[in-house]
Amino acid sequence: MSADAGSPLGDAIGDVLSSGTAPGLSFGLAGLDEATGGLHPGRLVLVAAEPQVGGSLIGLAAARYTALVRNGRVLYAASGPNSADITRRIIAAEADGDYARLKTGVLTPHEQDVVERLRHAPLFIDDGSDDSAPEQNAELAGIPVRATWVPADALGPARHEVLLAVLDERAPRQADVRELLTRAEGRFDACLDGLLLTVVRSVSELQPRWQDLEQVLLGSE
Repeated sequence: MSADAGSPLGDAIGDVLSSGTAPGLSFGLAGLDEATGGLHPGRLVLVAAEPQVGGSLIGLAAARYTALVRNGRVLYAASGPNSADITRRIIAAEADGDYARLKTGVLTPHEQDVVERLRHAPLFIDDGSDDSAPEQNAELAGIPVRATWVPADALGPARHEVLLAVLDERAPRQADVRELLTRAEGRFDACLDGLLLTVVRSVSELQPRWQDLEQVLLGSE
């Protein structure tokens, strides 16, 4: 083969180095940055973990680092922990404080100083709490319903969400327990007792439609 064929190795090395991927945004965790190369625009990073082992804290660490160290604007869309829980975790991390004690609302002078610094941080938290606003124009079998979805998060990150609803009048025949379990197919638990309707669903499942609830609770086809 002719020595003139192809490109010199030196040129190829230069092309490789010049086209290398720039370092991404930090996770705020050196070991994870080293393993993944950080966060890069246009890429979806999926963090999978068992419940209650702190998987959501990885995303929070990245949000904290970008907003508080790099001064970048961050929207942290939470799934599970509410805004108050996330805020306490940030304060505890920044002040090296006691997260459990922060739940009592008692702050040390140092933690109070940290809170004042954090007030102006470019970090925005959306915990989906607006989703618990009363549902408009809700009806069950033509009966107006006043209803609100709320997360069951009193003891920590919510794994279930509860629908609390009151009907304007009693509904026709209600399905018995066996019919309810069969028709719901494990997607949710529902109970209609007179005017009171409650539904429990996993946060990993879609909220049931009113047509779904009507079919399960009242046996409509």
